[in-house]
Amino acid sequence: MLLSKAVDIFQILLDKYGSPEIEDSECVDFLNIGINEQLNRLFPDSEGGSVNYEFDTNATANIQPLVWNVTTTMDSSGIVTDTVLNAALQTATSDPNASYFRIGSIGLTYNGVIKPVKYIRQNNLWAFSNNVFKQPTISQARYTYIANGLQFYPTDNTKTLTINIIKKPRVLTESDLSTECEFGDYEMYNAIALAVKAAGISVRDEELQQDVRLSGLQIAQ
Repeated sequence: MLLSKAVDIFQILLDKYGSPEIEDSECVDFLNIGINEQLNRLFPDSEGGSVNYEFDTNATANIQPLVWNVTTTMDSSGIVTDTVLNAALQTATSDPNASYFRIGSIGLTYNGVIKPVKYIRQNNLWAFSNNVFKQPTISQARYTYIANGLQFYPTDNTKTLTINIIKKPRVLTESDLSTECEFGDYEMYNAIALAVKAAGISVRDEELQQDVRLSGLQIAQ
């Protein structure tokens, strides 16, 4: 779907209620909100949620344009910084502004075989490190999050890391009206509905907000 079409649909829905006119630039801002909200709902966090982007192939297919694999190595301290991850993603996507949203999976190449690198909770880190049966090894490496990126245990900067990344959606601007949105039509229709809902709050149109809730779209949840 072209961004211009998404803007037209948004404006048509808003115009139905005689709501105050919204400039295209403002409309695109609301669409960015809707797109990000649609993506966030596939990644349950501390606020709860029952849908997961890998619940089944259909759920994953909804964000297929945002799923990328990159390769890199940790540094001498066992760290892969966000800067390094984003640079690798920018190369893979040919998008100089690309940045990662979530990590899908990580593999470490050991003796020619890619071994899974599992996430380890901070509460378990030192307990596992001192347990001969659970301590991280190169063939069974672990990672955790730190302020500037990912920390790997143990450290070995000679090994290749293959990292599956969920990319943040491109931030759209009014100059992108003639470009294709990264989401497919189905996801964009839901993102538009979320954008209209946000606009309804902005223009204080209670009828608009209520109709969006009753529309039967997923955004009514």
